[in-house]
Amino acid sequence: MHSINVVVVSGRLGKDLNDCLRFTTSGRASLVFGLAVDDGYWSKEKNEWVDRTHWLTIKAWGKDAEYFAPKFSKGDHVVVYCKVKSSQQEIGGKKYSFNELEVNSDAGGIKALGARSGSSGPSVHVDNGSDAAEDNTSTSTEPPWDTD
Repeated sequence: MHSINVVVVSGRLGKDLNDCLRFTTSGRASLVFGLAVDDGYWSKEKNEWVDRTHWLTIKAWGKDAEYFAPKFSKGDHVVVYCKVKSSQQEIGGKKYSFNELEVNSDAGGIKALGARSGSSGPSVHVDNGSDAAEDNTSTSTEPPWDTD
């Protein structure tokens, strides 16, 4: 029996996606962006609601990356349909394992829920075609998160 590998998250974009678009040495598009996801809890000690923000790092590759990058801006409220991917990387001589979220266009891609004032992010979907079968291995020595 197969598992279902779909994660749906909703939040606000931390940067314009166009500013997050990069290309590998082989010319393949890579999009790594941050999504601020809010939740909260009731604090018995403070007797009030406490808001929290969690930052998720999400990736897109190839045609997906090129298609979505110009469509959305910082602050846009979006829903992102993802799949969980695992990777390993050696940093400073130590091996680390990462669970990553990757845009899943087959499940819905990225859709606008609302834009920041003065912006209008569309609801978009792209057929990723042959990109699904490509190797998503990066030869970058940079950590897989934004260090800005």
